[in-house]
Amino acid sequence: MPVELTGRNLIVTPAARRRAEKIVGRLERHLDGPTDTRVVVWREKHIFLAEAITKHRRRRWTAQEERGDMVSAIAFALEKIDAHARKDTEKRRDRRQQGETDKTAR
Repeated sequence: MPVELTGRNLIVTPAARRRAEKIVGRLERHLDGPTDTRVVVWREKHIFLAEAITKHRRRRWTAQEERGDMVSAIAFALEKIDAHARKDTEKRRDRRQQGETDKTAR
C-alpha cells in the first residue's frame, strides 16, 4: 500500500500523505490486491493541482483534480480513480457472468 507522493516546488504534509494512504487502502480492498499508486501535486497561483496514476495488474487509471486545498485535491483525484476502478471491475464481472449464461442457454 505504499503511495509515492511527490510535491513539485512544495512540501507534502503528513495529513495529505495519511489521507492518500487511507484512500488507496480502500481502493486495494475494492480491487482485491495491491496497487502501484503515484500522486504528483503542484501549485499554480492559488490552486493546487493533483495528478494520480494507479496501476493494478494490467490495468491503469489516471485522474487530475484542481482544488484550493492540497489535501482535497489529492483526495478527489484518488476518489476519481476509485470510481473508475469500481466501474471497470463491475463491467468485467458482468461480462464474465453474461458469457456464462450464454453458454448454459445453448
